[in-house]
Amino acid sequence: MLDKCIARARNAEIYSWGNNLVLKLFYDFIPVEKVDGEFSKTLIIRDKTRICPEIFDRVSLEEGEGIVFENIQGKSITYNLLNNPLRVRELATVMGHTHRDIHNIDAEELSEVRDEIGLRIERSTILDESQKLKLKKVLGSLPDDVKLCHMNYHPDSIFIVDNGTRVIDWMDSGKGYPLIDVAKTVVLLRFSSLPFQNLLFRGVVKMSREILIKEYLEAYFQGEEYNENEFRKCMLLAAAARIDEKLPESEIERLKTFIQEEL
Repeated sequence: MLDKCIARARNAEIYSWGNNLVLKLFYDFIPVEKVDGEFSKTLIIRDKTRICPEIFDRVSLEEGEGIVFENIQGKSITYNLLNNPLRVRELATVMGHTHRDIHNIDAEELSEVRDEIGLRIERSTILDESQKLKLKKVLGSLPDDVKLCHMNYHPDSIFIVDNGTRVIDWMDSGKGYPLIDVAKTVVLLRFSSLPFQNLLFRGVVKMSREILIKEYLEAYFQGEEYNENEFRKCMLLAAAARIDEKLPESEIERLKTFIQEEL
């Protein structure tokens, strides 16, 4: 018998699990091989950095497939932002610096994020064949690299703790070119649908996340110049790789418009 659900994410529910542990119980639509992949990847990453939470077990229950993690003693950046929007610049700086720390880690053991992007583009039911050909050409032009990339790095997955930060949800992680990971974060922040019904509150949150993006990028690049054209290419690929996920129709339309404009 599971304890009360303490949190819900897009791909799983979180339950208390013994002493200072949590169970991440995946929804039925998540393939078992994806759960196995997150477990094996997290084991590797945990040995490389304390940014990754401790991982303890892979379980199969009547209720579904799950992974047992440490119970992180902190709050997500999303929680902190909603409780004090005036901290947006401070929290964006934490986001940028933590992402930079992740990209300082080599991850030769992991699969190529470029290969996963290519598969998603190829299997897309939304992109047409002409778009797919153009996107594959852009993908092939990216530099090779072996840096650790999270590929789902956003305020919900970053927790502020007493001794720094913890980052959860490593299912999509791999090795690759860090700029594609940064671009994926910007795509998530800019195009994700807002859950709030109040128009005034939606407007405030939308303005706040543009500040979040700006400050996050400034903290990440730390004054270094970067190729804006290369970054736009990476954003295009990140948007294309995301468009076939289970998303609200409004978000799919925004991604489609962006892809059409960039191609």
